[in-house]
Amino acid sequence: MKLENVTSAQKDAIASVMISQKYKENQDIVVKGDIGSSYYIIQEGTVSVLNDEKEVRRLTKGEAFGEQALYFNSTRTMSIKAVTEVILY
Repeated sequence: MKLENVTSAQKDAIASVMISQKYKENQDIVVKGDIGSSYYIIQEGTVSVLNDEKEVRRLTKGEAFGEQALYFNSTRTMSIKAVTEVILY
């Protein structure tokens, strides 16, 4: 869905359910194997995507994670840890 196709009412509805969360450097955000119930968008900072403690990639401002567990109603397949202080929606 393109942002220009989203109505003001739809934007307001999305914003009304978004919660800002802050994580400290090296803090666990998502743990592999946990039940997935949230989707995260990075507002500020950098996170590390880990598979069994091995870094797979890093994500930064504007990127998102957590959709797979929601799509498939499954557990988390990777862990996510804050590399820097992070603010997420």
